[in-house]
Amino acid sequence: MKVQTRKNTDKIQAMQSHAEHIRFQLESVRHEDEELAKNNTSESNYLKQVSDLVNAVFQQDDETAHSTLIDKLESCQGFIQQNAKSYRTQQQLAELFYDLSLLLARRKPINQLTDKQATTLFTSCQYQFDLERLIDQINQQ
Repeated sequence: MKVQTRKNTDKIQAMQSHAEHIRFQLESVRHEDEELAKNNTSESNYLKQVSDLVNAVFQQDDETAHSTLIDKLESCQGFIQQNAKSYRTQQQLAELFYDLSLLLARRKPINQLTDKQATTLFTSCQYQFDLERLIDQINQQ
């Protein structure tokens, strides 16, 4: 029992550390990117809200913030396209939001796929492979 508890504690600490790193990177992008820094309205506010939610979810274990953060990430691609002017910032934000999505899935996985057509599947890399065929094969076995 102690071994299992230790593994859970280590997992939680690893996720908290990773989340804090992502939050720090979001804050850095928010302050360092000239376009985002000088336009301190909704664009910068979006990153601040995400950063605050990351803190609430992973450091304060807030379940409501978890759902809110997932909802907030639904619009991350639109935010990147509208507000990140440099390619470097676009790539940084895309990677950070992707890492955050994976971390949220690890924290609270959804184990049941109800609608195969409408389900988002996150993998450990950003490249897409023929996952549908692989999943069908796994389900058959």
